[in-house]
Amino acid sequence: MFKIFKDQFNDVFLKFYFQLYLLMERSLRIRSKNQITIREMMMINLVDLLKENNNNTLSNIAAYLQVSTPVVSVSVKSLIRKGCLTKHLNLDDNRVFYLELTPKGAMHIKNALAFSERLLKQGMKKLSPFDIAALKKAFNATEFAVDEENKHLDIEEKLLSEEKLKKEFNHAN
Repeated sequence: MFKIFKDQFNDVFLKFYFQLYLLMERSLRIRSKNQITIREMMMINLVDLLKENNNNTLSNIAAYLQVSTPVVSVSVKSLIRKGCLTKHLNLDDNRVFYLELTPKGAMHIKNALAFSERLLKQGMKKLSPFDIAALKKAFNATEFAVDEENKHLDIEEKLLSEEKLKKEFNHAN
């Protein structure tokens, strides 16, 4: 019985994720007049999120996303060209640039939040308080599972990195 539920839940979860992703991509494409993609929108959100502690640098964003700095740099350059971000030199360290939202970037965040809120309100209209409580519980459980999976992946990544270093060391000797 659990396997059937698990498979059905997984199917629903994946379908929901892909439908939401495509809907958001389509909404961004139309509302931004093909200016930004969902990945770029995520980058704008991340810059905004990390600004609170002055973590909005290329290297911090790359570390947060677990990608190389050049990968982030390409997206940032595109968002600067599109007028969504600006780069400001750190006066204490000339090698470091802080990223900031422009009014246009802030407007994209505002529009994306309004879109998400509209979707949520429409969906919540059809739910009872019991349904909402169950949904909240499911999201909390899913968030916990995501956190646990990230911990496992961190361990796997560390082991692979150590294994790679050992092979390189053995090859060098």
